[in-house]
Amino acid sequence: MILSARWILPITSKVISNGAIVIQGNKIKDFGLASRILNQYPNETVYKYPGSAILPGLINVHSHLELTILRGYLENLGFWDWIKEISHVKYKVLTLEDIGISSLLGACEAIRSGVTTLGDVVDLGPALDAFLQSGLRGIIYQEMFSPVNSDASRVMEELKNKLKRHKKAIINFNKNKSKSIETFKSRLTLGISPHSPYTVSPTLFDLINQFSELHQMPVCIHIAESIEETNLIMYGTGPISDGLVNRGIEWKVPGCTPVEYLDRLGLLSNKVLLVHCIQLEASDYDVLKKNNVSVAYCPKSNFKLRTGFMNLNKMLQKKIKVGLGTDSVASNNNMDLFEEMRMAVFNPSWLETDGNNKNNSRKEDQFSAYKALKMATLGGALTLGLSDSIGSIEIGKKADLISVDLSKAHTRPTFCPVTTLVFSARGADVNMTMVDGKFLFKDNQILTFNESKLYESVEVIEQRLKRLDSD
Repeated sequence: MILSARWILPITSKVISNGAIVIQGNKIKDFGLASRILNQYPNETVYKYPGSAILPGLINVHSHLELTILRGYLENLGFWDWIKEISHVKYKVLTLEDIGISSLLGACEAIRSGVTTLGDVVDLGPALDAFLQSGLRGIIYQEMFSPVNSDASRVMEELKNKLKRHKKAIINFNKNKSKSIETFKSRLTLGISPHSPYTVSPTLFDLINQFSELHQMPVCIHIAESIEETNLIMYGTGPISDGLVNRGIEWKVPGCTPVEYLDRLGLLSNKVLLVHCIQLEASDYDVLKKNNVSVAYCPKSNFKLRTGFMNLNKMLQKKIKVGLGTDSVASNNNMDLFEEMRMAVFNPSWLETDGNNKNNSRKEDQFSAYKALKMATLGGALTLGLSDSIGSIEIGKKADLISVDLSKAHTRPTFCPVTTLVFSARGADVNMTMVDGKFLFKDNQILTFNESKLYESVEVIEQRLKRLDSD
């Protein structure tokens, strides 16, 4: 097939006006000026997107699809109160069926807003079904918790059993669809997420590290997200410390930064994705670079929960791999990576001050619209270790592509498609989403599952949560 559009944005090469892309199977066979492509491949079916830009699918490196149903449910809470409430609702209020519906709703939003790949953290498991059913690409990080050292062996057995169930679910789905397991191995990768240094004991961290190295599995860890976390690890004080004491859990204070703590435990490597990295000391950046870790930057979620902001300027100065994430919509309220791109350009770290925090001015050419778009595509692929196959339009790469309509009032006139995408476009402007050469969204319709049935199920859960609130 051929996709043609007003603009093609390969990311690794110049924008092509009036361009086209040839797709063979699940890969990009050719791309260039539409005049050449259409003449050279006369027998191919052509899908036209006039007034639109076709670019690589957006890559959301950190999400929690399981929590989508809680969009707007827990507002105006401080970070630590928000954490406690989200845990209560997830484990005490929602059912596994609810979590499955929530995950599929998140997958629906991702597809409609141009996200083709997610680094998704799953706890209870149904999110895997959403990936299988929706056709999205992703790394599915199985989340693990237990701050009690003596529980580590038991929790590891739980992890192994969960991973076995995930693999079995993938195999059974393939059999039902009469597809090769290799198809899904290239689309879905299983990983591990020891949640954070305050919810995972040193012994469990060690066992997970050994297991991930043995099986070459990617790892995702929430780190340096809040001042409460820093106070626990550096000084052994604050609400997290109080919570551990109240539960009778022994905590030996490391007396260092959260990043240094992970480094001391031997947890940092090029297979590790660290999420947030807000509360960092100057030395932490060198630790991140030394270990070649990747970082997930979730600007909107961080601001909304009032935990601070990543020093993106310093991170990129140190040449640390950074990708954009939305976190859960329970803390962000949407999965629109166009908004995250804008937030990256508007990150306060790009401002310079006179020492008294006055006369702020933006440094010229510090972080452009193009760099933000690259961070949301190829940067995300690099962060997740998938840049050999996705993240840019290149011959031989997977056909994970989206089309964005730039013909609407808020995107006209378009003098440059890159700046229009970053500063003016919205997730709702996406008019086509493709993964592995297959349309997931086209003609304003999700093609892999029934949206109407999904929304009916969401409405039932919403009404139940509202009744609980009113009781």
